[in-house]
Amino acid sequence: MQVNNRINECAKTLSDRKLLAKLSVGDVIAQELKYHPACLVALYNRERAYLKVQEQEKAQEHWKEAYPIAFSELVTYISEMKNASDSSDPLILKLANLTMLYKQRLEQLGVESPDVHPTRLKDQLLFHIPKLQAHHQGRDVMLAFENDVGSILSQASKYGEAIHLAKAAGIIRRDMLHQKSNFSSTFNDTDLEQAVPPSLLQFVCMIEHGADIKSQLQHGASKSDVSISQLLQYNCFAKYKEGTDVHRHSKDREPPFAVYMGLYMFAKTRKRQIIEMLHENGLSISYDRVLEISAQLGEAVVAQYVQDGVICPPVLRKQLFTTAAVDNIDHNPTATTAQTSFHGTSVSIFQHPSTENAGDEREPLKLESEMKVKKVPELPEAYTNIRPAYITKKPNPPPVANQSLPAPESIWLHLKEEYSWLEEVFLTEDVADAVSITWSAHHATQKRSHPFEVSISAMMPLWRDQAHSVATIKHAMAKVRDTVAFLNPGQTPVIAADQPL
Repeated sequence: MQVNNRINECAKTLSDRKLLAKLSVGDVIAQELKYHPACLVALYNRERAYLKVQEQEKAQEHWKEAYPIAFSELVTYISEMKNASDSSDPLILKLANLTMLYKQRLEQLGVESPDVHPTRLKDQLLFHIPKLQAHHQGRDVMLAFENDVGSILSQASKYGEAIHLAKAAGIIRRDMLHQKSNFSSTFNDTDLEQAVPPSLLQFVCMIEHGADIKSQLQHGASKSDVSISQLLQYNCFAKYKEGTDVHRHSKDREPPFAVYMGLYMFAKTRKRQIIEMLHENGLSISYDRVLEISAQLGEAVVAQYVQDGVICPPVLRKQLFTTAAVDNIDHNPTATTAQTSFHGTSVSIFQHPSTENAGDEREPLKLESEMKVKKVPELPEAYTNIRPAYITKKPNPPPVANQSLPAPESIWLHLKEEYSWLEEVFLTEDVADAVSITWSAHHATQKRSHPFEVSISAMMPLWRDQAHSVATIKHAMAKVRDTVAFLNPGQTPVIAADQPL
């Protein structure tokens, strides 16, 4: 039933007008297009080839920008080395070393297997620095200055620094206004550097670490460089409105860092004043934008629930061992008669990934960028409405098999670790700083024998009905079984409920 959406996506990607005209008539199932598997495979192959060509073109465009950046940094490095050298100690550079620095910088900029020809690199350096001369010493090529840095730096000295700053700001600002980035419901490490133009990121790196090639190789793009670049991108405006202190930010140029700051402060504090203060200083998105994204996430989650036919938090993975726990949740901050009190039921779901089986991640949520509501929609009625239930007779639980105790050797192994802690802190008056006095600190410093994965935990939407009700427990267990069956078909869920049925 998903073939209609898949073929529409392929037609839009390929801009196939003929196919789009056919699809505009109706659903592909109604047109019986699914009975043409050869055409369907050919369409998928065309889309895959088209996307591959697009990726190669993007990579080539990035490589074209990387070569001038690395070469300009190499010229700056040679110029600064000449300025720092003493007149009595002439500067002599080895072409092989400069070629190696050039290759390493290109690899750091993302160019795979850069094609650097030493002779061509030498010709480019001699062309851009006329006073630089090349001398052969056996198989090595040595570069040395005749008198001064060269005609390029002497020509550049005729212009003022303000003109250079204005030209650099104009070039970077042009790239910033053409860069598009929008929040897509998830934060990925790969999206951080892609949210800003490469020229802006490299300019910030040059300001913080230096403009020479060695400084760039040593430091690269740190977290502070990426964060500052994103804040500059967020606060860049095409037009400024006169007479206003706070300007309207464009959603098309909304980097992940500003969105993360707003959502993080909203999750931790729920304070409008703090978020608005950060927004006025250009460090975060506005409070209204936070509510809009929150509502979009809620809309996307509820839409995903309706599409899947089951309430399943998006963070959970498929094909992974899953357990659940049902318990009551009480929130009574003031008194028993307070209106803000809440006595309901909560369901926590846990998954336990391992190095052998990390589970299958589900598709990320899709946000509707045109939606501007600030209220999360209601959950499906099948989940919120609890049917009445009662016990007709006294329950008769099945007998439990006799439990076998573990071997004494395994118990003594754990007791040995406890005694090691007691030997360090037992009846000691002067304890060194390196000794962990508390039991938790002592065991936290111990090296773990095997690597482990952090468990995945998620909480399903709460119910207002109290947990000691038979109907609530029955309803909760039924929804947990549906969720576990959706994630792992055929698995029996392990449910821990403190209220007996």
